[in-house]
Amino acid sequence: MALKQYPAFLVLCSFLAFRALSKILSHLPLPQHVARDKTRTWRWRNLSVSMVHSLLTGTWALFCISEAPGMLTDISDGGTPLAFLLPCVSLGYFIADTVDMVANGQSRASWEFLLHHALTLKEGLDPVFLFF
Repeated sequence: MALKQYPAFLVLCSFLAFRALSKILSHLPLPQHVARDKTRTWRWRNLSVSMVHSLLTGTWALFCISEAPGMLTDISDGGTPLAFLLPCVSLGYFIADTVDMVANGQSRASWEFLLHHALTLKEGLDPVFLFF
């Protein structure tokens, strides 16, 4: 499959898409109590991007399982092309979110998220770049 030949490109595209989504969301109106505080504004936008990622990938994962139920017992074949794209999209999101936290000075306040992202990235890179 052609997609499997370019996992880094797919992760980069996902990263750019989530950064663009964050930029778009920064132009939308905010509730007054959020707009008054820079940290709350950042957190509102960051959690909004996170919710989009969760809804997208959660629905996507269910669809992938319905299309290739054999993945529940043997994931080694990679399932479908859509199943291969799913971890690429998630890796792009986790990288984008990590960059967002560090760039906005939220790394100390969000250390548990950074730890979560680091562990997810470590476990997500192997399947995408080595396994498939």
